[in-house]
Amino acid sequence: MICPKCGAKLTEDTKFCSYCGQKIEVTERQDDHNAYVGENFDETEPVIDFDTSKWEESKSQKAKKGKSIWDKLSIFEKIALVAFIVFVIMFVIAFLNGKIIASVIAIVQILLIIIAVLMEKEIIKIPMKWLNIIPLILAILLIFPYSSIYSVNYGNAEKFKWSDIVLGEMIPEPKSNFGEIHVNSESSLMIDLYKTNQTQYDDYIEVCKEYGFIQDTEELTYYFYAYDSEGNKLSLDYEEDNRMMRISVTKAKQYGTLDWPESGFASMLPVPKSDIGEVSQNDESGFCAYVDKTPIEDFQEYVSACADSGFVNEASESEKDYFAEDSEGYRLEVSYKGGNVIYISLQEPEFDVSIEVECEENWLFSKYDVEVYVDGVHEGTIEHGTTETFPLVLTKGVYELRFEKEDDDGVTGSVEIEVQEDEEFKYRISCTSSGIKVKAIADEVSSGDEESTSSEVEQDSMLTESEETESTSDETVDTTNTVSYSTNTKDTVKDGNAGVYAYMDDVGSYDIYWIIDFDEGCVYRFTYRTEDSICDRIQIDSGDLNSVLIITYHDGGDTWSRGLHFKYKNQPDTLVMQEEGGAEYEYYTTNLDSALSIRDEKTIFDY
Repeated sequence: MICPKCGAKLTEDTKFCSYCGQKIEVTERQDDHNAYVGENFDETEPVIDFDTSKWEESKSQKAKKGKSIWDKLSIFEKIALVAFIVFVIMFVIAFLNGKIIASVIAIVQILLIIIAVLMEKEIIKIPMKWLNIIPLILAILLIFPYSSIYSVNYGNAEKFKWSDIVLGEMIPEPKSNFGEIHVNSESSLMIDLYKTNQTQYDDYIEVCKEYGFIQDTEELTYYFYAYDSEGNKLSLDYEEDNRMMRISVTKAKQYGTLDWPESGFASMLPVPKSDIGEVSQNDESGFCAYVDKTPIEDFQEYVSACADSGFVNEASESEKDYFAEDSEGYRLEVSYKGGNVIYISLQEPEFDVSIEVECEENWLFSKYDVEVYVDGVHEGTIEHGTTETFPLVLTKGVYELRFEKEDDDGVTGSVEIEVQEDEEFKYRISCTSSGIKVKAIADEVSSGDEESTSSEVEQDSMLTESEETESTSDETVDTTNTVSYSTNTKDTVKDGNAGVYAYMDDVGSYDIYWIIDFDEGCVYRFTYRTEDSICDRIQIDSGDLNSVLIITYHDGGDTWSRGLHFKYKNQPDTLVMQEEGGAEYEYYTTNLDSALSIRDEKTIFDY
């Protein structure tokens, strides 16, 4: 009888195959087959004997061989082998998750294990045998920095009740109630929610849309912001590494009736359709206003009306911003802020002014250098006996040009200059022990031979220390920077790498200020119209405002960075602040003196 499963030869009365255990059922066909085999079987023919004991023996031998190899390894080699396998797995995990630093650490661990084994095998020669332990220990210790990359710092996060969120009814309740609340007031909310995955973040965006946040939307993979019909702003950021979603809500500011001025700067501009808003500046230097109930279509119509009014020179236009000057140099900015609010700013012209100063050289005495000031702002130093030119950008008005002996502000001289257009001024100064004599040099062209001659007009006599004190006591000098929002000139302010800049944005019930001070190498951030008395001071890490200026906060063991840059290259009118998650916020130029005055009332906190 033949086993139908393994083909082994069996006796006629076998019920189970002794080789494979197959149950043998005898059928009529099997009987016929057995009879046929019995009649025709030739014992001289070879018979295949399926002996499974050989297979089992082979498996056993392989297992014993593997165990024998493992047993032959030293303790050091066993540890190295296990560590090598673990580090390879760590590398694969880090690589698949896009963790570059973790991947590099795993590669270093693998290389250290290989070096340790080569030292053990004496392929790499070492003076002392035990030194091969060092790379092995180093490789194992690198597990700690590797693991820290995957750890999440929850900071001051804790569980909270959504009912405690003041603006909680404006937005849907998220699934996670574990986070850190930064701001929770009637005007704004900022909260970081942890233990939130990408799917939950995406689903939350869709629910927020159902709550009405569908106007002026901007949506990226990890960033979303939108307004509702009432002008309330919602911003969402997601950090995949920390599984953190940041929710920011700014309640719409309630504007009153806008009374558009009929005189001054406002009279140069078309009147907006909407009469809801407020005027934030209206003086001799400029005009600013916020206009509510102005959808993007009305914003575009207003920009066209401004262009028709003559604001077309040096024009720069985007979907939500328009910058231009008129023929007299008045500078216009119109920006769509979102939530049907636009910002309108018109500032007085700025003129390119050149001041050339020639210092007469003395032969023996009073050979000192001279400091130059324009309305109290230091512009540079003139070495004795040389000529210097100072390019400035000034608005229309009268300025004091003041000269002081270096290291002795008691020896001075000054004149007044009146700026009405692009102009060049030339002066000659004479240094004495008691004061500095200033003369204006007027260039004239002879009508006969067109040769240039110079005539000197003495504009102001020497001022002694006592005369200077008496003069300044009778009148107050109005200090004016060359650019209202910066210490830079009109040319250098575009560089974004020196001087001091001031920016501000009205976010509802309060204002946010940024002062970028390249002179001190730091950035100031503070709020106005709030009870917050703190001003943040953060050191500048690198960069400039035409590329990106990097600042990093250091709060205990926590660090986070922000980037600052001009919205458009070489156009300092608008500042963009970008957070680590990708969210961006815009700020607009504001008077530097006013910003510094507010800052000086705050308590500085260094990060």
